[in-house]
Amino acid sequence: MPTLKETASKLNEMLTTGWGATSPIAIENIQYQEAEGQPYISTKFIPFTTDNVTISSASNKRKRTEGSLFITIRTPTGEGIGLAYDYANLISNTMDNKNPLPNLFTYSTKIQRIGDDIDGWFVLTADVPFISDETN
Repeated sequence: MPTLKETASKLNEMLTTGWGATSPIAIENIQYQEAEGQPYISTKFIPFTTDNVTISSASNKRKRTEGSLFITIRTPTGEGIGLAYDYANLISNTMDNKNPLPNLFTYSTKIQRIGDDIDGWFVLTADVPFISDETN
C-alpha cells in the first residue's frame, strides 16, 4: 500500500515515462532553470485530505489520501494554442484512469485554461486527481 512518498514518486514517474523527450519537466522541489521561449511543464503533488477508512471488515483499516498531481503547461505566447492542447492531451492519455500501484488510482484529468500572456507564456493546467490507500 503506497505511502505519500511512494504515491508522489509513482505519479511523477508515470508522467515522465509517458512524456519522454516531449519537453523539459520541472519536477517540484528539484532545481530547474527555464529557457526563454522553450515550452515546458511543471508539477506539484498536492494531498488534499487523509481519512481513516474501513474496507469490508473492521480489521481492514487504511489511511485514504485524496489529492492531485497538478501540472502547469507553458507554451510561448503568440504561437497559437495547438501545442498547449497537444500537451494537455498527452498528459491525459498518460495519466487518466490508471492503477499504477496496489491501492493507487488516478481519475480523469481536468484541463483548465489559465491565460494568454502570463510572463510570455500561454498557460494551461492539468489537474490529475488520485486516491491512495495506505494500510495502517
